[in-house]
Amino acid sequence: MRVVAVVVTYNRKESLLRCIDALRGQQGAVTDVLVVDNASTDGTAEALQPLLGERVQYYNTGENLGGAGGFQ
Repeated sequence: MRVVAVVVTYNRKESLLRCIDALRGQQGAVTDVLVVDNASTDGTAEALQPLLGERVQYYNTGENLGGAGGFQ
């Protein structure tokens, strides 16, 4: 079974990195993480670069759509 965690973020880089670390550390629960970035300006995209790959994907919305908007 494939389980994907969708994490919506906006200018919460440090919290996001801790969240991803916790999700990736789970045994068998979450197989992939999709980060939806509401156009953060705090270096989020750059901080995620080393983590991107098969299990962690990144999408930038281009504008701040809010928490619910990030799930559209």
